[in-house]
Amino acid sequence: GTFEWDMRSPKFKFSDRLAQMFGYDDATGVDHRELVGRIHPDDLPLRAEAHKTSLTTGILFYEARVIWPDSSIHWVRLNGKIIFDDNGAAYKMYGTTLDITDQRNTTIELEQLVQQRTLVLQQRNAELKVSEERYHKMVEEVQDYAIILLDRDGVILNWNKGAEHIKGYKDKEIIGKHFGIFYIEEHKQASLPEKLIGEAFEHGRAVHEGWRVKKDGSRFWCSVVITALHSDDNT
Repeated sequence: GTFEWDMRSPKFKFSDRLAQMFGYDDATGVDHRELVGRIHPDDLPLRAEAHKTSLTTGILFYEARVIWPDSSIHWVRLNGKIIFDDNGAAYKMYGTTLDITDQRNTTIELEQLVQQRTLVLQQRNAELKVSEERYHKMVEEVQDYAIILLDRDGVILNWNKGAEHIKGYKDKEIIGKHFGIFYIEEHKQASLPEKLIGEAFEHGRAVHEGWRVKKDGSRFWCSVVITALHSDDNT
């Protein structure tokens, strides 16, 4: 749609296509006031600000909702250029309108879809967090068994109360150290800790019984199972 506005008088010419974008069959019998009256009340301040800015920049641009006579909502984009006289006063504006209803509705639908999916992810993350917290709490509180999480190299990442009770180390004393610290000297020299990790890598688990060493240097007989944990890609 196109329009031409004599800014020094009420004269406002516009095409039939512009009138159609505002819900009319054509421009016959429709004036500027009626067109402005079709703009959604919530978008009128935006229109006013755009017109105010155009008097400085010479360019009019804004997007607004239009309420048709049948109460349906449509979107239009308005572009205009102001012509100034020799004294710098605005006296005429030429412009176009574009129906962007489909584009806007698609954008709104996508935004709503993103919001819905974001909410679902947030809910799933919250559920996962609760599940993980329950699991860690359960593991942490177990006192009859030492449950230890190692990285691929055998460095201790996590430590429960059972491990503290059996081996004598507080978690702050042991996390970050190699689990070979629990093995007697002859087993260290034979690289038994590394062999057990290698077996767990290759076969999924390694089982061993033998002497281990507590923090105070005393020995205790231990039955150990090392299980390899795998990611989704089986790493």
